[in-house]
This record gives sequence, structure tokens and C-alpha cells, in this order.
Amino acid sequence: MSPPRGRGSAKPVKAGQRFAPGLKSPGALRKADAVHEVRIGRSATKELGALPDKTVARIAEKIDGLASQPRPTGSKKLRGADDLWRVPVGDYRIIYAVDDAASVVEIRVIRHRKDAYDRS
Repeated sequence: MSPPRGRGSAKPVKAGQRFAPGLKSPGALRKADAVHEVRIGRSATKELGALPDKTVARIAEKIDGLASQPRPTGSKKLRGADDLWRVPVGDYRIIYAVDDAASVVEIRVIRHRKDAYDRS
């Protein structure tokens, strides 16, 4: 019988190991520790209030992740804007700006993908 998988099945950290398991170098650990402040604009807050609870939970999880990784896998820079990025969450898009100098991620809008890119 094989050992059970799950919480107790992780490999132990070796003595003298200087960085977290799964990271390639000590520099990667410092990069992963960088945390941005996440600010949610008034428009995005209103739009979140109108969405179903299940969708809000998924979007909130993605927004929490933006604090540690402001450009996650799947995010794309918007053409025609210097500082805007988008990240998909199901049929919805989170449009946000990243200011690396101030370590701030500002959520601008959260909309359905068909309405996300209107300039109005």
C-alpha cells in the first residue's frame, strides 16, 4: 500500500537549505516576498456588489493574489494604455494598474468580458 497523499506527504526541508522548496534561487524568494498594496476603486466596488456571491468569491481570490504577484499567469497588458493590465476570472475581467515604484495595484474595473473594454 502506498503512503497517503495530502498534507503530510510533502518532502521535508533539508538542513542548510537557503530557499523555499520549488523556488530556483534565493533571489526568487525575495521576489516572491514582495507585496503590493491593493486598492479597489469606487467603480470596481460597485460592480462587485452587483455580482453573484460565487463569482465575487472567485474574483476576491484573484485580487488577493495580485498583492503578491501583480502580473500572474494569464494576465495581459492592454494595448493603448501605459499602465493597464487585465486578468480573466471566468467570464469576467479585472482591469487594473500596477505602480511598481510605489508597490501599488489599483483595481479600476471588474466587468463581464463583453463590456470590459468599453471606453465609456
